[in-house]
Amino acid sequence: MDKTKVFSVISLFLCLCSISNGFNLLYVDVNGPNDPGTGIFEDPYRRIKAAIDDANDGDIIEIRPGLYTGVGNYDLDPNGAAITIRNTDPNDSNVTAQTIIDANKAGRGFYIHSGEDANLVVAGLTLRN
Repeated sequence: MDKTKVFSVISLFLCLCSISNGFNLLYVDVNGPNDPGTGIFEDPYRRIKAAIDDANDGDIIEIRPGLYTGVGNYDLDPNGAAITIRNTDPNDSNVTAQTIIDANKAGRGFYIHSGEDANLVVAGLTLRN
């Protein structure tokens, strides 16, 4: 292989490695320091809806354990987005039991009606009322 081809292959590899992994990780914590928050680890959103509204296809919304109730935490509509909405460890039943979306009978947890498909993932959340 000549030097030009090697340089091209290496350049392509470095370019692909430098491209982000294609998703953002947005954080939600009902006890976050600011309202509404910015969605970063140190300043999470306080309402799940704010994270969904800010998410793009491929993004992951990580919801920290807590009781999520009130406006912005029920009737959650992903608007057809291909996103993941999950707790901090969806494989841990204790974390799932402690990450609660409670609509208080004012609506429903999620409202899935905009053509969402298998690319919408909701995992590790307890829905009640």
